[in-house]
Amino acid sequence: MAKHLLYTTYTDKAGYTFEEYKNWLIENGKVSYEEIPAHEDDEFYEWANQSVYDDFHDFESNVKYGEYNTECYVTGSVGLWDGRREIAKTPCDTLLQAIHKCINDQDDFEIFADGNAVYVDSYNHDSQYHGGNHFKIVVRGKKIKGGYLY
Repeated sequence: MAKHLLYTTYTDKAGYTFEEYKNWLIENGKVSYEEIPAHEDDEFYEWANQSVYDDFHDFESNVKYGEYNTECYVTGSVGLWDGRREIAKTPCDTLLQAIHKCINDQDDFEIFADGNAVYVDSYNHDSQYHGGNHFKIVVRGKKIKGGYLY
């Protein structure tokens, strides 16, 4: 089963492109068609980053109240400044707790799911040199239907 992207901090992958920003400005009455900025500016980046932030809060709420927010465990590996390390199997009380452990202090991350598990790929200033951090979260006793959490 293919992995489904559930969340990403990358604004372009999340659909927050400059074209979408221009459409949003017009649809929300922020500017007229003639006033649309010709190129990306600080306001575009603030809008895109705020949109991604808002999406994460929606994602957290959906996971928190979803059927898969139960006992689970995390496995994976982390990229450190001096190389790659496997982590010990780590039990968690809830899926949301496990996701938070995987993204702790990371600059960018993506969350995927398939029928077997949730996957978190995350990157920060150290891990980027060794391929990032890669985690697998297995929810005890449950298959994730269709690779979607909600």
